[in-house]
Formats: sequence, C-alpha cells, structure tokens
Amino acid sequence: MNKSVLQQITLQIFSVLLFFGLIYFWVEDKDLGKSIHSTIVYFIIVIIINAVRYLRKNKI
Repeated sequence: MNKSVLQQITLQIFSVLLFFGLIYFWVEDKDLGKSIHSTIVYFIIVIIINAVRYLRKNKI
C-alpha cells in the first residue's frame, strides 16, 4: 500500500473515533456550547467525505 493511502485510511478511522467520542461527550455534558460542537462535527464530516473521495478516485 502507498503511504498516502495508509494515511487516508488512518485519518478516516481517527475521524470516526473522534466523532463517536464527541457524541459521548455531548450526551454527558449538555452545557457544552452548541456552536463549538456543530463546528467540530462539520469538520469531521468534511474530512470523511474527502477521504472517501480520495479512495474512490484511486479505486481502492
């Protein structure tokens, strides 16, 4: 596997883990600012979409 492909897969796995961690934190602490939470979730979704596009472009 190429190094860049491995980095993309690692980034995608990290994004999913971070997303579930944020969901858990959001459920536990409802006083957290919604704007911060929605901004972080937006960046995670963008990272996942970019990783999927990259993998589709290289047909892996």
